[in-house]
Amino acid sequence: KNPASFGFVASPMRRTRETMELMRAAMGLDPLAYRTDPRLVELSFGDWQGFTFAELEAQHPGSTKGRRATKWDFLPPGEGAESYEMLLERLKPWLDALDRQTVC
Repeated sequence: KNPASFGFVASPMRRTRETMELMRAAMGLDPLAYRTDPRLVELSFGDWQGFTFAELEAQHPGSTKGRRATKWDFLPPGEGAESYEMLLERLKPWLDALDRQTVC
């Protein structure tokens, strides 16, 4: 297929935009001719962001027990944190609205 026939959408995060622009340039397409969508930002682990589970357990013994038991709907502590279930709720309308093959 012709790459120009695909939709191109990136998260508004800088690293995803940079990757999209490099990829589009390598394909001979205008590097800036794509959309961004805030629903594509990565999952947030709230207060746990940036820590390994080993680090969390060392600092707060037992803190990751709930996540190990129920990964799908577990909500980490802290503002902006999401469960995988919440992530799907955020992405499903975006996925359902796609009207052609899309690179994201």
